[in-house]
Amino acid sequence: MTERCDLPGRRVWRVLLCLPLALPSYVSSYAWSSLGPWFQGMFGASSCSPSTAFPGLSAALAALRGMDPNFEDVARSLGHNRWRTFWRVVLPQALPALGGGALLVASHMLAEFGALAFLRVETFTTPSSTSINCGSTTRRAALLSAVLMALCLPVVMAEIKLRSGRRFARISRGSARPPQLVPSAV
Repeated sequence: MTERCDLPGRRVWRVLLCLPLALPSYVSSYAWSSLGPWFQGMFGASSCSPSTAFPGLSAALAALRGMDPNFEDVARSLGHNRWRTFWRVVLPQALPALGGGALLVASHMLAEFGALAFLRVETFTTPSSTSINCGSTTRRAALLSAVLMALCLPVVMAEIKLRSGRRFARISRGSARPPQLVPSAV
C-alpha cells in the first residue's frame, strides 16, 4: 500500500512502519502486556510479534520502489489487468527480496525469548535458558539449542529454493519515472 497505492500520508506511513527497528521487541511486548491481561498469552504474542517483525520486510519495499515500471507497462499493453500484472510481473521480481525478509523474520521469531516472556508465552528458547540459569548441566541446553538450529534449516532451505533459478537483471538503471499509483479506497 505504501509503495503502489496513492495512500494518504504515504511517506508518514513508511516512517511509522519502520519505527519498530528503533524499539527493542521486549520493550514493545512490555507495552502490549501492560494494556491488560487479555494481551498476555498467545493473543498478545500474535498481536505483538508481527508489529515488531515488520521492518524485516523493508527489503521488499525497497525492491518495489526500485522496480522498473516498463515491465508492467509491457504486460498491460499485452492485455493483462492489474492483478495479472501483479502476479506475473511484479511478484516474481519481488520474490528474492520477500524471501530474504521472510528469512530474517523467521529466524528472529525462532530465536525470540525476551519479548514473549513478558507476554507469558513459553517459547522453545525458554527451557534452554532455564536449564542454563538454574545451574543444571549444559548438555540439556546444548541439545535444546541444537534442535532449535535444526528448526532453522527448513526456513533457510525454503528461502534458497525460492531464489533458485530466478535472475532479474537489467543492463541499464531502467526508467527514471515512478510507477503509476493505484487509487486507494481511502
